Amino acid sequence: MGRRVGAGSRLSQRPTEQAFAPISFYEELDGQQSRVPNPRLEPEKTTQYELGFRQRLGERAAISLSGFYRTQENKISNRSLTGGFPAYGTYLNADFTTTQGAEVNFDLRRFRNLAINANYTLSYAQGTGSDAGATANIVWRGDYFPQFISPANFDQRHTANITLDYRLGAGEGPMVGGVRPLENFGVNVVGQFGSGQRYTRLAPNGGFAVFDSFTENVDGTINGATLPATSRIDLRVDRAFNLGFSDSQLRAYLSVINLLDTENILAVYRGTGLPNEDGYASTTAGQSQLNTPGRLFNYQAYAGGPINVGGNQSSGAGLFYGAPRQVRLGVLLDF
Repeated sequence: MGRRVGAGSRLSQRPTEQAFAPISFYEELDGQQSRVPNPRLEPEKTTQYELGFRQRLGERAAISLSGFYRTQENKISNRSLTGGFPAYGTYLNADFTTTQGAEVNFDLRRFRNLAINANYTLSYAQGTGSDAGATANIVWRGDYFPQFISPANFDQRHTANITLDYRLGAGEGPMVGGVRPLENFGVNVVGQFGSGQRYTRLAPNGGFAVFDSFTENVDGTINGATLPATSRIDLRVDRAFNLGFSDSQLRAYLSVINLLDTENILAVYRGTGLPNEDGYASTTAGQSQLNTPGRLFNYQAYAGGPINVGGNQSSGAGLFYGAPRQVRLGVLLDF
């Protein structure tokens, strides 16, 4: 038997990005190239529609197909106002994004001790700006305000997840020496895959500051570059022991995060597209500057300017790579 499902929603959200402030904040506008909040920002509005179909496959399995469409309006954008003195920047409700795609989900209820859940999502996200900082580098350089459609920061074409859970109950498992050593034993495996998200390349040059090792010269199109795909497999093995009173159990577990110790790249330098090389030292000006001890110290201590998965610039090395393999051993008391 199949079942059709549909849903729709509309959400309003108060201004974010620290872009809303009382009018009194304009008293702080005392220098050129200042950026001040806007007290008249309107709420961002999100409208979403989803239509799907769910089909049962036998007594224990089901598959569902769905399509979705989401629009985000009144998104906050940077604007540079140069008509007066001093010139300053502020925020306006000027951008929008649209996200559309399809999802497939498969469920298998526990059968012969095994349960399975798997899903795949195909998604396209684009718009004039993903957030207030999406086009800030371009806007801040003059009066040009990009209004063309480009991929969003969160545009991720493919995502897939699968969970396998094999579990033996009380009194199950092979008999060894009059006992069942594997009763209440379980193995859980979770696999995740995601194609790379978008970021904007910057043209490398010899300019360096502690906040960003390159200027804002965009190389190519907005969000025209893609981060590498990521994948991870997590494993958990556990065994429950009845304590003999009420329903209390002591559960020992071994958890291995990133079982294969996969090196997932979450961030790259905008100028090179690499997680471990910003390209500054390869420029003529960079080589000259790094011969100065003070400049060399600053560069080595704070060689920043990466793009992380959220689309923000940062220099934290922890953002470049996903977590390595982690092994955790513990016990849980259920009562």
